[in-house]
Amino acid sequence: MRNILKKIYLNPFRAFVYVLLKYLPNKIFKKRFFFNKKLDKKYFLISFDCDVQEDIKCLPILLSKLDEIGIKPSLAIPGELIENNITLIKDLMEKHNIEFINHGYYIHTEIYDNISVSTKSYLDTLKDKILKDIELGHKVLADKLKLKPKGFRAPHFGEINFTLRKMINNKIKELGYYYSSSTIYDYIFLNSPVSDNDNLIELSVTGCPDELYKILDSWTFLNSGIKNSEEFKNKLNKCKELFFSSDFNYINIYVDPSHVINEKYFFDFLNDMSRFSKYNLTEFANEYIK
Repeated sequence: MRNILKKIYLNPFRAFVYVLLKYLPNKIFKKRFFFNKKLDKKYFLISFDCDVQEDIKCLPILLSKLDEIGIKPSLAIPGELIENNITLIKDLMEKHNIEFINHGYYIHTEIYDNISVSTKSYLDTLKDKILKDIELGHKVLADKLKLKPKGFRAPHFGEINFTLRKMINNKIKELGYYYSSSTIYDYIFLNSPVSDNDNLIELSVTGCPDELYKILDSWTFLNSGIKNSEEFKNKLNKCKELFFSSDFNYINIYVDPSHVINEKYFFDFLNDMSRFSKYNLTEFANEYIK
Protein backbone atom coordinates (compact mmCIF):
# COMPACT_ATOMS: atom_id res chain seq x y z
CA MET A 1 0.00 0.00 0.00
CA ARG A 2 2.83 2.39 0.84
CA ASN A 3 4.41 1.89 -2.61
CA ILE A 4 1.08 2.54 -4.32
CA LEU A 5 0.53 5.77 -2.39
CA LYS A 6 4.08 6.86 -3.22
CA LYS A 7 3.48 6.32 -6.94
CA ILE A 8 0.25 8.32 -6.79
CA TYR A 9 1.99 11.14 -4.94
CA LEU A 10 4.90 11.28 -7.39
CA ASN A 11 2.73 11.03 -10.50
CA PRO A 12 -0.93 11.89 -9.79
CA PHE A 13 -1.79 12.47 -13.45
CA ARG A 14 -0.66 8.97 -14.38
CA ALA A 15 -2.84 7.57 -11.61
CA PHE A 16 -5.80 9.54 -13.01
CA VAL A 17 -5.22 8.25 -16.56
CA TYR A 18 -4.73 4.72 -15.25
CA VAL A 19 -8.19 4.79 -13.69
CA LEU A 20 -9.78 6.16 -16.87
CA LEU A 21 -8.17 3.51 -19.06
CA LYS A 22 -8.89 0.69 -16.67
CA TYR A 23 -12.57 1.40 -16.08
CA LEU A 24 -13.80 3.09 -19.26
CA PRO A 25 -14.25 1.14 -22.55
CA ASN A 26 -10.99 0.78 -24.47
CA LYS A 27 -12.62 1.69 -27.78
CA ILE A 28 -12.97 5.28 -26.57
CA PHE A 29 -9.19 5.74 -26.48
CA LYS A 30 -7.76 3.05 -28.76
CA LYS A 31 -7.20 5.19 -31.84
CA ARG A 32 -5.22 7.73 -29.80
CA PHE A 33 -2.84 4.96 -28.71
CA PHE A 34 -2.22 3.19 -32.02
CA PHE A 35 -2.59 5.91 -34.63
CA ASN A 36 -0.65 8.99 -35.72
CA LYS A 37 -2.08 11.10 -38.53
CA LYS A 38 1.37 12.10 -39.82
CA LEU A 39 2.32 8.50 -40.64
CA ASP A 40 1.50 7.45 -44.19
CA LYS A 41 1.78 3.71 -43.57
CA LYS A 42 1.98 1.15 -40.77
CA TYR A 43 5.11 0.99 -38.62
CA PHE A 44 6.15 -1.72 -36.18
CA LEU A 45 9.13 -0.89 -33.95
CA ILE A 46 10.95 -3.33 -31.69
CA SER A 47 13.75 -2.69 -29.21
CA PHE A 48 15.56 -4.80 -26.64
CA ASP A 49 16.50 -3.65 -23.15
CA CYS A 50 19.59 -5.55 -22.06
CA ASP A 51 19.73 -4.76 -18.35
CA VAL A 52 21.54 -7.81 -16.98
CA GLN A 53 24.34 -10.17 -18.01
CA GLU A 54 21.80 -12.85 -18.87
CA ASP A 55 20.47 -10.55 -21.62
CA ILE A 56 23.95 -10.01 -23.06
CA LYS A 57 24.52 -13.77 -23.24
CA CYS A 58 21.42 -14.07 -25.44
CA LEU A 59 22.51 -11.49 -28.00
CA PRO A 60 24.43 -13.74 -30.45
CA ILE A 61 21.43 -16.04 -30.90
CA LEU A 62 18.89 -13.20 -30.77
CA LEU A 63 20.62 -11.08 -33.41
CA SER A 64 21.00 -14.06 -35.75
CA LYS A 65 17.28 -14.79 -35.43
CA LEU A 66 16.41 -11.16 -36.14
CA ASP A 67 18.64 -11.19 -39.23
CA GLU A 68 16.76 -14.23 -40.52
CA ILE A 69 13.40 -12.54 -39.90
CA GLY A 70 14.56 -9.26 -41.43
CA ILE A 71 14.20 -6.96 -38.43
CA LYS A 72 16.69 -4.24 -37.54
CA PRO A 73 17.23 -4.26 -33.76
CA SER A 74 17.64 -1.32 -31.42
CA LEU A 75 19.50 -2.24 -28.23
CA ALA A 76 19.33 -0.30 -24.95
CA ILE A 77 22.27 -1.39 -22.78
CA PRO A 78 23.70 0.38 -19.72
CA GLY A 79 27.21 1.65 -20.43
CA GLU A 80 28.65 -0.28 -17.51
CA LEU A 81 27.34 -3.53 -18.99
CA ILE A 82 28.77 -2.63 -22.40
CA GLU A 83 32.19 -2.09 -20.81
CA ASN A 84 31.94 -5.45 -19.06
CA ASN A 85 31.32 -7.14 -22.42
CA ILE A 86 33.18 -4.84 -24.79
CA THR A 87 34.84 -7.60 -26.86
CA LEU A 88 31.57 -9.42 -27.47
CA ILE A 89 29.70 -6.19 -28.26
CA LYS A 90 32.30 -5.10 -30.81
CA ASP A 91 32.23 -8.55 -32.41
CA LEU A 92 28.44 -8.40 -32.72
CA MET A 93 28.67 -4.93 -34.27
CA GLU A 94 30.85 -6.35 -37.04
CA LYS A 95 28.38 -9.15 -37.77
CA HIS A 96 25.04 -7.36 -37.41
CA ASN A 97 23.36 -4.05 -38.16
CA ILE A 98 22.63 -2.78 -34.64
CA GLU A 99 21.40 0.53 -33.28
CA PHE A 100 22.46 1.37 -29.73
CA ILE A 101 20.26 3.56 -27.55
CA ASN A 102 21.76 5.41 -24.59
CA HIS A 103 20.31 3.58 -21.58
CA GLY A 104 22.35 5.36 -18.93
CA TYR A 105 25.63 4.09 -17.56
CA TYR A 106 25.08 2.28 -14.27
CA ILE A 107 23.60 -1.20 -14.08
CA HIS A 108 20.10 -0.73 -12.64
CA THR A 109 18.75 -4.29 -12.50
CA GLU A 110 19.86 -7.51 -10.80
CA ILE A 111 18.60 -11.10 -10.85
CA TYR A 112 17.29 -12.57 -7.61
CA ASP A 113 15.69 -16.04 -7.60
CA ASN A 114 15.35 -15.89 -11.40
CA ILE A 115 13.44 -12.60 -11.26
CA SER A 116 14.76 -9.27 -12.58
CA VAL A 117 14.61 -6.66 -9.83
CA SER A 118 15.12 -2.90 -10.12
CA THR A 119 18.11 -1.76 -8.06
CA LYS A 120 18.35 1.88 -9.19
CA SER A 121 15.60 4.34 -10.05
CA TYR A 122 15.80 7.90 -11.36
CA LEU A 123 12.92 8.72 -9.03
CA ASP A 124 15.21 8.09 -6.04
CA THR A 125 18.31 9.68 -7.58
CA LEU A 126 19.62 13.22 -7.18
CA LYS A 127 19.48 15.44 -10.28
CA ASP A 128 23.27 15.65 -10.67
CA LYS A 129 23.61 11.86 -10.55
CA ILE A 130 20.90 11.41 -13.18
CA LEU A 131 22.66 13.82 -15.52
CA LYS A 132 25.97 12.06 -14.85
CA ASP A 133 24.39 8.69 -15.64
CA ILE A 134 23.19 10.02 -19.00
CA GLU A 135 26.55 11.63 -19.78
CA LEU A 136 28.55 8.52 -18.91
CA GLY A 137 26.22 6.32 -20.97
CA HIS A 138 26.74 8.64 -23.92
CA LYS A 139 30.52 8.60 -23.39
CA VAL A 140 30.71 4.81 -23.55
CA LEU A 141 28.82 4.72 -26.87
CA ALA A 142 30.89 7.57 -28.30
CA ASP A 143 34.36 6.64 -27.01
CA LYS A 144 34.27 2.85 -26.65
CA LEU A 145 32.01 2.00 -29.61
CA LYS A 146 32.77 5.07 -31.79
CA LEU A 147 29.06 5.77 -32.28
CA LYS A 148 27.00 8.94 -32.45
CA PRO A 149 23.89 7.97 -30.48
CA LYS A 150 20.71 9.87 -31.27
CA GLY A 151 18.20 8.25 -28.90
CA PHE A 152 17.72 7.74 -25.19
CA ARG A 153 15.67 5.38 -23.05
CA ALA A 154 15.55 6.07 -19.33
CA PRO A 155 16.21 3.14 -17.00
CA HIS A 156 12.86 1.84 -15.71
CA PHE A 157 11.20 4.55 -17.77
CA GLY A 158 7.72 3.55 -16.61
CA GLU A 159 8.50 5.32 -13.32
CA ILE A 160 9.38 8.68 -14.90
CA ASN A 161 7.04 11.62 -14.24
CA PHE A 162 6.63 14.80 -16.31
CA THR A 163 8.97 16.95 -14.22
CA LEU A 164 11.80 14.44 -14.37
CA ARG A 165 11.23 13.81 -18.06
CA LYS A 166 11.61 17.51 -18.86
CA MET A 167 15.00 17.59 -17.14
CA ILE A 168 16.13 14.44 -18.96
CA ASN A 169 14.95 15.74 -22.33
CA ASN A 170 16.82 19.00 -21.90
CA LYS A 171 19.98 17.04 -21.19
CA ILE A 172 19.75 14.69 -24.15
CA LYS A 173 19.04 17.59 -26.50
CA GLU A 174 22.29 19.15 -25.27
CA LEU A 175 24.01 15.92 -26.35
CA GLY A 176 22.55 16.26 -29.85
CA TYR A 177 19.85 13.58 -29.52
CA TYR A 178 16.66 13.98 -31.49
CA TYR A 179 14.47 11.22 -30.04
CA SER A 180 13.54 9.57 -26.79
CA SER A 181 11.55 6.40 -26.14
CA SER A 182 10.73 6.69 -22.45
CA THR A 183 6.98 7.29 -22.22
CA ILE A 184 3.85 5.22 -21.68
CA TYR A 185 0.08 5.67 -21.50
CA ASP A 186 -0.14 8.94 -19.55
CA TYR A 187 2.02 10.75 -22.11
CA ILE A 188 0.13 9.21 -25.06
CA PHE A 189 -3.17 10.27 -23.47
CA LEU A 190 -2.12 13.93 -23.63
CA ASN A 191 -0.20 13.80 -26.90
CA SER A 192 0.10 10.95 -29.39
CA PRO A 193 2.11 7.72 -29.59
CA VAL A 194 4.58 9.68 -31.72
CA SER A 195 5.03 13.37 -31.07
CA ASP A 196 7.43 16.24 -31.63
CA ASN A 197 7.96 17.84 -28.23
CA ASP A 198 10.14 20.95 -28.44
CA ASN A 199 12.42 19.53 -31.17
CA LEU A 200 12.60 16.07 -29.59
CA ILE A 201 10.67 13.18 -31.10
CA GLU A 202 9.03 10.97 -28.47
CA LEU A 203 8.44 7.35 -29.50
CA SER A 204 6.07 6.11 -26.83
CA VAL A 205 5.92 2.44 -25.90
CA THR A 206 2.72 0.61 -26.76
CA GLY A 207 0.20 -0.77 -24.30
CA CYS A 208 -1.96 -3.86 -24.65
CA PRO A 209 -4.90 -3.34 -27.07
CA ASP A 210 -7.41 -4.64 -24.51
CA GLU A 211 -5.66 -3.09 -21.46
CA LEU A 212 -4.18 0.21 -22.56
CA TYR A 213 -2.87 0.95 -19.06
CA LYS A 214 -0.62 -2.12 -19.18
CA ILE A 215 2.68 -2.01 -21.12
CA LEU A 216 3.03 -4.75 -23.72
CA ASP A 217 6.46 -5.95 -22.62
CA SER A 218 8.22 -9.01 -21.30
CA TRP A 219 8.87 -7.39 -17.90
CA THR A 220 5.12 -7.31 -17.28
CA PHE A 221 4.31 -10.83 -18.42
CA LEU A 222 7.46 -12.96 -18.25
CA ASN A 223 9.38 -11.52 -15.31
CA SER A 224 7.50 -12.88 -12.34
CA GLY A 225 7.29 -15.82 -10.01
CA ILE A 226 4.50 -17.14 -12.22
CA LYS A 227 5.77 -16.79 -15.78
CA ASN A 228 2.69 -16.07 -17.88
CA SER A 229 3.79 -17.01 -21.38
CA GLU A 230 0.28 -17.83 -22.54
CA GLU A 231 -1.07 -14.42 -21.59
CA PHE A 232 1.85 -12.66 -23.29
CA LYS A 233 1.25 -14.73 -26.42
CA ASN A 234 -2.45 -13.76 -26.37
CA LYS A 235 -1.62 -10.07 -25.96
CA LEU A 236 0.79 -10.19 -28.90
CA ASN A 237 -1.82 -11.90 -31.06
CA LYS A 238 -4.40 -9.27 -30.16
CA CYS A 239 -1.91 -6.59 -31.08
CA LYS A 240 -1.26 -8.25 -34.43
CA GLU A 241 -4.97 -8.67 -35.15
CA LEU A 242 -5.59 -5.02 -34.35
CA PHE A 243 -2.80 -3.91 -36.68
CA PHE A 244 -3.85 -6.16 -39.55
CA SER A 245 -7.58 -5.40 -39.41
CA SER A 246 -7.69 -1.62 -38.96
CA ASP A 247 -6.14 1.65 -40.07
CA PHE A 248 -4.06 1.88 -36.88
CA ASN A 249 -0.48 2.53 -37.90
CA TYR A 250 1.93 2.53 -34.93
CA ILE A 251 3.16 -0.17 -32.57
CA ASN A 252 6.36 0.15 -30.52
CA ILE A 253 7.22 -2.63 -28.09
CA TYR A 254 10.31 -3.61 -26.15
CA VAL A 255 11.39 -6.81 -24.45
CA ASP A 256 14.33 -8.14 -22.45
CA PRO A 257 16.26 -10.76 -24.48
CA SER A 258 16.58 -13.29 -21.66
CA HIS A 259 12.80 -13.24 -21.16
CA VAL A 260 11.93 -14.13 -24.77
CA ILE A 261 14.86 -16.00 -26.27
CA ASN A 262 13.18 -19.40 -25.76
CA GLU A 263 9.63 -18.23 -26.54
CA LYS A 264 8.93 -19.50 -30.05
CA TYR A 265 5.62 -17.66 -30.31
CA PHE A 266 7.44 -14.36 -29.82
CA PHE A 267 9.61 -14.91 -32.90
CA ASP A 268 6.55 -16.12 -34.82
CA PHE A 269 4.94 -12.81 -33.92
CA LEU A 270 8.02 -10.89 -35.14
CA ASN A 271 7.97 -12.84 -38.38
CA ASP A 272 4.33 -11.89 -38.97
CA MET A 273 5.03 -8.23 -38.15
CA SER A 274 8.27 -7.98 -40.11
CA ARG A 275 6.54 -6.57 -43.19
CA PHE A 276 5.92 -3.40 -41.15
CA SER A 277 9.40 -3.30 -39.58
CA LYS A 278 11.81 -1.62 -42.00
CA TYR A 279 13.46 0.79 -39.57
CA ASN A 280 15.22 0.84 -36.24
CA LEU A 281 14.20 3.61 -33.85
CA THR A 282 16.71 6.17 -35.14
CA GLU A 283 15.74 5.53 -38.76
CA PHE A 284 12.06 5.84 -37.92
CA ALA A 285 12.66 9.13 -36.08
CA ASN A 286 14.50 10.41 -39.16
CA GLU A 287 11.54 9.47 -41.36
CA TYR A 288 9.15 11.19 -38.99
CA ILE A 289 11.16 14.43 -39.04
CA LYS A 290 11.08 14.65 -42.85
